[in-house]
Amino acid sequence: MHLYKLTGADNQTYLSEKKGLFGGHNKLKIYGRLDCPSALRHIKNGNYIQHRVFFEDEATALAAGYRPCGICMKEHYNLWKRGTLMMKALKATPILKDGIICSVQLANGEEKYFRAETLNNCQIETKLQGGIEYCHIEIEDDDCIIIMSDENSQWGYTIVWNYAQDKLIHLTNTPYVTASAIMDSNVINMYLVQYWGHPADLWYSVAPLQMIDSEYEPDMKPLHMPVDDSVSDISSCKITIQNNSVLFQAGKQEKSIKI
Repeated sequence: MHLYKLTGADNQTYLSEKKGLFGGHNKLKIYGRLDCPSALRHIKNGNYIQHRVFFEDEATALAAGYRPCGICMKEHYNLWKRGTLMMKALKATPILKDGIICSVQLANGEEKYFRAETLNNCQIETKLQGGIEYCHIEIEDDDCIIIMSDENSQWGYTIVWNYAQDKLIHLTNTPYVTASAIMDSNVINMYLVQYWGHPADLWYSVAPLQMIDSEYEPDMKPLHMPVDDSVSDISSCKITIQNNSVLFQAGKQEKSIKI
């Protein structure tokens, strides 16, 4: 069994079966991604290795007194400069039991919980008791975008929870949804739809961000993208916001649309 040497929140080293997700410089007190181009360049020149440390996660690095790298973690570096990073959610975890949909861990170590009771008595609370087959969560600024469905996508929801204010701001009925993103004041959804006896199709929709209606299904439009063997499962579907355009990716296929 291979063990990794990690640094804890107390700046003491320990051995772990898990590989650290972040690297750091123990003299400059900076942490960053393992593929940081600046760190890799210094390591190649032999100027970094003696100060190299590793952390299990970002919260541990912050607790140890390190700050984000301005090269590979520019967004978190800017939040750190403004003094707001410690209230940023670093990780979201699906829970899906005991009336709780998910939790987020803030950089200051605090954990916040999103409870099904806030969802206006829609069927999600009942579904939690029977089990939810698919749940994916993305953190965007102060919001968590949560998509969930059953195994056959016969029912599904897109939820936006503002964890900073602990406020539900979006809830719509979206069967077959595979990915979601926020663009300005809209929620963009991507769908992988397959009916019995018909080939799979990719679709998208645009719905207002400020909408709470568990019966509302956004109007879907075809993406006109082929569904090939590279679309192995719904996790291969992604949405990326690029200026005024939305890039839809499904496996090796991609298409950019101006919204």
